[in-house]
Amino acid sequence: MMRVIDLHCDTVGEAYDAGLDLSCGGLDINSGLLRHFDEYIPVTAVWSRKDLSGEQCYSRFLAVCGKAEKELAGTRHILAVEGGSLLCGDISRLDVLARKGVRIFTLMWSGINELGGAHDTDIGLTGFGREVVSRCFELGIVPDVSHASDKSFYDVREMAKAAGRPFVASHSNSRALWDHRRNLTDDMYLDVCASGGVAGVSLEPTHLGMSGGLDDAVGHILRYFSLDPDGVCLGCDFDGRTCRRPDTENMDCIQVLRGKLASKGLSETQIEKIFYTNASNFLKANKIEY
Repeated sequence: MMRVIDLHCDTVGEAYDAGLDLSCGGLDINSGLLRHFDEYIPVTAVWSRKDLSGEQCYSRFLAVCGKAEKELAGTRHILAVEGGSLLCGDISRLDVLARKGVRIFTLMWSGINELGGAHDTDIGLTGFGREVVSRCFELGIVPDVSHASDKSFYDVREMAKAAGRPFVASHSNSRALWDHRRNLTDDMYLDVCASGGVAGVSLEPTHLGMSGGLDDAVGHILRYFSLDPDGVCLGCDFDGRTCRRPDTENMDCIQVLRGKLASKGLSETQIEKIFYTNASNFLKANKIEY
């Protein structure tokens, strides 16, 4: 049995789009699999889908929130947003998100939105994007640079440094091990940690490496751990990945991942840091309830 804080999953939005109850067995995370955990606390993200307009994304966000309020009532979880197009250039909507319980905001997903450029561009934050980041700091929402372009990353880093506030990379792997622009360089990872933030290793196959499986995930975790052991967490991206692999099919794989890390010489205390303690310390330091 074990405790896990997962910095990023898309399960509630996926269930909403598919017309499924969260208790069903067709999702990466479901009540049947939770029996293996003493505690499993997800940061559940509401994605601003690329096939929807900003207004449609905002309406979907409110609907998904309603589903979460109903089906996650009494469970420990944290709400996030992935992609800023749902704001539609209206900064007051960020206050609505905060009142709904959003505490982590992944600023962009792909291409360019009103906030700035994603990893597949060379565009940084727009003026509105800077307004949003500043308001996030005021509201206690943590900006998330997963999916951000390098330029957007550094813009957020400088704003966070000036404000004395943290930022996170909720589901981003090591670029030193797999040269994908969705991943972080060693220096980027250390920048996140220096701000007081954390980074979650993702199980998205295309961001892991050639095999795209758990052995690659172990490598990314160990790389981050060697740079700063207090900053590495899990950000599995369950129900949001482009494809499923047999060894990462659902949240059962976390138990296997634990064993693989132990076989590499990590102690139970060190594994607990990666799976739970680092994220817990970050959330408590920033008064994010879970």
